[in-house]
Amino acid sequence: MEEKKTDEKKHHLVDPKLFLLLIGLLAVWLVFSAFVPPEFKPVPGEDSALITFTATAGGEVILNKTIEVDTGINAFEAMNDVAEVGSQDFGEMGVMVESINGVTPGENEFWALYVNGEMAVTGINGITLEKDTLIEWKLEGIEDYSG
Repeated sequence: MEEKKTDEKKHHLVDPKLFLLLIGLLAVWLVFSAFVPPEFKPVPGEDSALITFTATAGGEVILNKTIEVDTGINAFEAMNDVAEVGSQDFGEMGVMVESINGVTPGENEFWALYVNGEMAVTGINGITLEKDTLIEWKLEGIEDYSG
């Protein structure tokens, strides 16, 4: 009869006391996690932003792309991921965009940069993306520039 008890114990994969302890800990964790204030819970997409890049030349749209990026990324880096950008780096003065998707300004034209509808006060490499942003490039005449 003792042999039968020994054989029955061998069939348990996990000690029943250990199993109950693990179930109890899981229940305690579930109860306490339900009471965590919302400001401590991560928000999906909190560390990312939607960025829309557009470029128009002579009324023709040559770029219209929206991407999701990690916040804190440089706008020039993000733009290079969505378009073919020809540029020249002027060191401390910044980067000048010379062409977008193969379109280069004419003799009296330039690529004007707008951020959320306002003409940018810095070059594209001086913009850090922290929230959803619209970045527009418009091929404009130098005579139209009032900045």
